[in-house]
Amino acid sequence: MIVPLTIEAIKNEWGETWGVEKTHNMYKTMFLCEEKANYRTGEIIKIPKSTTQNTTIEQEDFHNQCRQFLREWFNVEAPLPNEEIIFE
Repeated sequence: MIVPLTIEAIKNEWGETWGVEKTHNMYKTMFLCEEKANYRTGEIIKIPKSTTQNTTIEQEDFHNQCRQFLREWFNVEAPLPNEEIIFE
């Protein structure tokens, strides 16, 4: 539910149409990446990891970070698993 809500929020706030893959990749880049260092230059790059490598706890931490971003940037509450969305 997080990705569809984010797609809708991006459309409403930024006027941009994003797909599922782009939105999911944004979250992986922000919150689920591995840092690789070039020890000669001191530069660091971030490589997104696959969510399939996460444990259940790691996946829930990732989802919580995504929910927090959605709340802070777009003022949108993403439901927890098994919660209903109530539209007013």
